[in-house]
Amino acid sequence: MRQTIHVHGPVVDLRGDCGAKGDGVSNDTGAFQKAARMLQEAGGGTLRIEAGIYIVGRQGHEEGAYPYYRREPIFVVRDVNGLLIEGAEGAVIRLADGLRYGSFDKDTGEPIEPNMPFLDRDCHVSASVMFDIARSRNVILRNLELDGNRGRLILGGQWGDTGWQLAAGGIHLFGCRDVLVENVRTHHHGQDGIMIGFAGLRESDPPTPHVLLNVISEYNGRQGLSWVGGRGLTAVRCRFNHTQRGGFGSAPGAGVDIEAEDSICRDGLFVGCEFVNNGGCGLAADTGDGGYSRFEDCLFWGTTNWAMWNTRPGMVFENCRFYGSVVHSYGSAERPELATRYKGCHFEDVEHPRYGVYRSYLLINHDNARPNVLFEDCDIVANRLKALWFACGEAPGIILRHCRITHRHAGLENGDFQSLLRGVVLDNVRFKEDLPDTARDYYIIAQDVSVEGDTHIDGPRVRWQRARSGPTGPLPDRRY
Repeated sequence: MRQTIHVHGPVVDLRGDCGAKGDGVSNDTGAFQKAARMLQEAGGGTLRIEAGIYIVGRQGHEEGAYPYYRREPIFVVRDVNGLLIEGAEGAVIRLADGLRYGSFDKDTGEPIEPNMPFLDRDCHVSASVMFDIARSRNVILRNLELDGNRGRLILGGQWGDTGWQLAAGGIHLFGCRDVLVENVRTHHHGQDGIMIGFAGLRESDPPTPHVLLNVISEYNGRQGLSWVGGRGLTAVRCRFNHTQRGGFGSAPGAGVDIEAEDSICRDGLFVGCEFVNNGGCGLAADTGDGGYSRFEDCLFWGTTNWAMWNTRPGMVFENCRFYGSVVHSYGSAERPELATRYKGCHFEDVEHPRYGVYRSYLLINHDNARPNVLFEDCDIVANRLKALWFACGEAPGIILRHCRITHRHAGLENGDFQSLLRGVVLDNVRFKEDLPDTARDYYIIAQDVSVEGDTHIDGPRVRWQRARSGPTGPLPDRRY
């Protein structure tokens, strides 16, 4: 990716050429505006940002104009080819204290608390986006800290469908191609750390490559990353953690939200990434023509909400760890290759050392699941939860292949079930237990289950189909 991005044009020094102070006190919005104008006029180039704390963001009031507080842009460019924004070590861009954000009376400027949803743009007050780049290509943002200063916003009432759906972000990239964001920490923004979109995109359109490398996006109000359109997004060693923590927040509140808006989301790849302790789900993929992403060696840790919520096609998880309850999947009889797939993954309700773990009755809840969802070579360990609720309405349902399920929950009532399997295929599956000798008797609900290969119930406390009297040991191959 780096070899394909070429940047030419002028080199702009934010201090020397644009008059920025970077002293943590002076407002440098004007310097960023000047830099954007210079690079816009040149059609691209390089912006160098020396070490320092650059305060940005301004709002003003114009008599008779609405909304009452009108934000100024910070750094906005359109239709450039070849843009490098690079910070020296210690370069911090911080939103100014005291900016208004939310719904404010259009005539008095006082905060209002409207009935939701509320879409009156005359009362809509946003705090701006630090880097707003659209319809551009060959773009690099590197070595920056973007501090949204969420705790110092003056908060008005909610605006939008729910929460505060107004601009207050670190990086917006819309309609761009060939983008690299590297070694950037974007945090404490009122809305999103990063938003990537491409309106009107179709599957027949050319790719729109974006790469996020060593990006930390955390403590943001709505999302670490909102991916609302694109063909080709790669994130490597990124952290999308702590959304909604430490202040106000808005739905969905996810670490990453894949939600195509007037577009598609295709060819996502996340490698070695974290989705930890978010107010919403660690990963949300629930609406729009999206999904279609692969996750390798990633960590999902739900502490007060689902570790993952996925209903979109084409989602593949390999060698990932899921701590906390997981809900939903996508299945298809007509297109089995688009069904959710887990390979070599570990699921467990493990307490985070600082934040706890989210337990929602079941470790993996796939109610009304559709066909061909695959768990292959996975370990599923239920410590204080029932393990599985796999309820499939049509064959072949969810497929468990070469998996190990361990029941450890000794707090259930005598005769209760530990897992429910309905319309499921078991192929070389072992049901283990780690229960005290004094534990009660439990069972696995099995209805319309096809057993293939060497499937084994260890027992003696958790048995097949019936508590106390159900079989243990190897299960004969047949339908139950």
